[in-house]
This record gives sequence, C-alpha cells and structure tokens, in this order.
Amino acid sequence: MLISCVKLVTELTSADKLGMIVAVAVVIIFVGLGVGMSNVTPDTPRPSMEQQAMAPKIIESSSKEKIPKESSMELKVKSDDKKLPTKLHKISKDLKDKKMKLKSKLSPEIKERVKATTDSWEIKKIIPLESPIPITEEYFKKCISEPPPSLKNDGTDWDHCNISYLEFYGRSDYESEPHSDISMINSDAKQIVFYNYYLKDVNGVSSDLTLSEFTNVKIEDANFNHAEIGGIHFSNSDLDDVNFSNTDCNEIIPGTSDYYPCIFENVESMNINLEYANWKNVYILDSNFHTMYDSWKDSGTPYQAANSFSDVTISNSDVIMHASNYNNFHIADSEVELGVYGRDVEKVIQNLNIENSLVEINSAFMEASEIEINNSSFSGSINGGSWNDVTINNNNSFFIWFGYVEINNMMISTGGTEVGGLNLAGGTMNNVTIEDSNFSSLVANFSEMNNVTIEDSQISTFRTHHTEMNDVQIINSTIGYADFTNLDLSTTDLSGTEIIDGIFTGVTTGDTPLGCTGHPICD
Repeated sequence: MLISCVKLVTELTSADKLGMIVAVAVVIIFVGLGVGMSNVTPDTPRPSMEQQAMAPKIIESSSKEKIPKESSMELKVKSDDKKLPTKLHKISKDLKDKKMKLKSKLSPEIKERVKATTDSWEIKKIIPLESPIPITEEYFKKCISEPPPSLKNDGTDWDHCNISYLEFYGRSDYESEPHSDISMINSDAKQIVFYNYYLKDVNGVSSDLTLSEFTNVKIEDANFNHAEIGGIHFSNSDLDDVNFSNTDCNEIIPGTSDYYPCIFENVESMNINLEYANWKNVYILDSNFHTMYDSWKDSGTPYQAANSFSDVTISNSDVIMHASNYNNFHIADSEVELGVYGRDVEKVIQNLNIENSLVEINSAFMEASEIEINNSSFSGSINGGSWNDVTINNNNSFFIWFGYVEINNMMISTGGTEVGGLNLAGGTMNNVTIEDSNFSSLVANFSEMNNVTIEDSQISTFRTHHTEMNDVQIINSTIGYADFTNLDLSTTDLSGTEIIDGIFTGVTTGDTPLGCTGHPICD
C-alpha cells in the first residue's frame, strides 16, 4: 500500500505532490502509533491509603483473597470433618467445582459491565450482574437504582435488584452492630456470601438465594417466604425467627439428577417456620435446629403444615421438625422429634434409619414404611395409618402407642435390655416377631393379632382385652402378670412360657393344652 502511494505521488503536479506527501506521512504516523499501543498494558491506578482505610468490608466475588480472621474473632468450633458423611464431602466438592464453572462462564459483556459498575462504585465494589428485564414489570418492578444501593446499617432497599455473586465480610464483633431493615423482595441474590454479619428484620420474600452461603452470621426476624434456597449453606450461624415457609431447596445440579445439598452446619436455630416447604438433599450437622411448635396458632387451624423433606442426614444434632412427608432420613448420634402433621394431605414416613439416637415421633393418620431403629431410644404416639417393614434392634428404651394402626412385618429385638412397651389400641398386627426382648408392658386391646410370635422374651405386664388372636405364639418366655379378658386362646401356643400371675376373664382355651406353666390356666 505504501509503494502504491509513492508511485501515485510521482505522477502528480508539484502542488498535488505536496498534499499527497503530507497525507502519506499522516497515515504512516497513525499506523506506527497503533502498533505501539497494541503492546502496552494499561496501568490501573490503585486506591490511596486513605481510600483503603475507608473501604467497607464488602469484597467483589471475583477476588480470591479473603479478609483474614482477627485474633479476637469468636467463631464457633467447626465440626470435625471426620463426622461428615462421605457423600457430603463429594457433593461439597462438586458444589465448589460447579460454582467455579458458573463464575467462569461470564460473558465479555457481563465482565465489561462489572468493570463499569466497579468504577462507578469506586471503593464500594458491589458488582451486580446483567439480568434480563422481567416480562411482567408491574409485578417485578425495577431496582431503585443502577447499580443497586450499597448495604447500610439501618435501611437497605434491594427490592427487585440483582445482587448475585456479591460477598460481604464484616468485623468479628458483628453482634454489636446489626444491619437492620433490609428489604430484598424478589431480588436476584444467587451465590451471595455473608461472613461475620448480624442481619435483622430482613424481608426476602420471593428472593432467589440459590447456592448462597452464610458463615458466622446471625439472622433475626427474617422472612424468606416463597424464596428459592437450593444449595444454601449456613455454617457457624444463628437463626432466630426465620420464615422459610413455601421455600424450595431443590436446585438440580446441571447435567445430573442430583440436588445441590442444603447444609446447616454448627447452626443454632429457634422458631424456624417450614410450612409448605419442599427441601431435598438436606444436611443438619452438629446443630440445634428447632422449627416452630405452633406456627399455625394465628390462623386457628392447627396441623396444616403440608411440607416435604427428602434425603435428609441429621448427625450429632438436636432437631425438632414438623412435616407431612419424610423420605429417606438418616439420623445418627442425635436427639430428634419428628411431628407428622398436615391437613388434607397424605402424611408419609418412608425409609427412616435411626442409629444411636433418641427419637420421638408423633403423628396422626400416617403411612410409614421401611423403618430401621438401632441402638436407640425410641418413643412416640401414632394415631391412625399403617407401619410396614419395621425393624427395631438393641434399643436402650422403647415405648410407642399405636391407635387404630395396621402393623405389617415388624421385627423387635431389644437384646435383652428392659424397655418401656408397646401399646396397640383398635389396630392390627400382621406378621410381627418379638424376640430376645424385655418389655415392661405389652398391650393389645380391641385389636387383632395375626401370625404374631413372641419368643425368648420377658414381659412384666401383658394385657389384652377383646382381641382376636390367630396363630399367635408366646413361647419360651416369661409373663409377670397376664390380664386377659374375652379372648379365644384356642389357636395360641404358649409352649415353654411361664405365667407367674394374672387374671383371666371370659377366656376360651379350647381342647389343646396351652403349654404354659406357673398358672392354673395352663393346666
């Protein structure tokens, strides 16, 4: 191109030649400047020392540096990693990898907007990301400003704002200075991080808190009704009067059929509202997690909490939970109370495994199946429904009252340890085996016992009134006191069983000897 320009100059007049030479020179200069600038890296000015000292503890999520913990910082002791299930370690790693992938997929346009926003905020560094404008703007409305306002001590309006991927780092004395009156209705707060903060009076109705993390945080009087909280992680935190009603904690990991874990680790919580919640893949570890006892009082219609929990691990924790559906629960080294309630919904417990724990279950009209209780203390009051495929082994204590419940395929063996008892009123026992057990009482009144075997056991008091007994065996056992009224024992085998004392009223024994010893009825 340059040779062509010189050739053209030689063919022009003197005046024209002078003009063309000037033009060519200008072109050469600009080409040279362009080549030189392409190899220069722009120098971004650093904030002054005064600016750094004034900077709030809010750091953009793209930074890998974390503010070091001060020596005076009081953090709760983290749980021993050895206590965490192997599955949790694996999923937590997948979660971390997935979050890195999510951040790495930011488009150049978003990155440019992040830079522009950072510049506009100067040292505040809150980085909202681009998001599509909602279709129904009248409902979603718009954020109060662009970029959104910064987090203030008293009064922050994040309604309808995009505050995703932000990380907030507070001081170690977070409890003395709460950030209160935070409104984030329908806000986009995915993967948001709070560390060392006291948040009070938070309105997060319909917000999206997917994959968000709260570490060493106290949250008091918060409303997350209808929020998306899949993959949420609370660690070393306090939750007091937090409303998780109608929340969905069921974010599917992309490309899989698994759910991100919702983790409560070393958490103190009181008065947690879980009405109509839907949570999957939940871990409650080394925590006190207490849901509301009477979250229905204001409406005057008790027992309407229709909510569902699936794939839940409770370890080394104290938990009080009310739900209508429990599916795939593993409870270990914990003290747990499960209330099974719900109005006009099916109430279900399925695949419940209890190890080394103290567990109480109270329910009305519940369908329970695949229950295994080992080395635990277990009690409860069950009114209506059925219990199917139940195994109870080596329990330290056991007492349960069944009212109008159908029991199918139950196996009880306490290992000779004296436990409380089993009380069946107006129900049915089908295919039940009790062996090597020591009951203080066994009661079956106005019920039906079919194919029931009690063997090598001790029963301090055995009371059964107006009960139909078919193919019942009570063999090689000891009954301290038998109270039998209006029974037909003609198909009952008492071989090798000693009845020490008792009262028998309206009892039919049939022609075949009962086979027991110690009481005149045996003769």
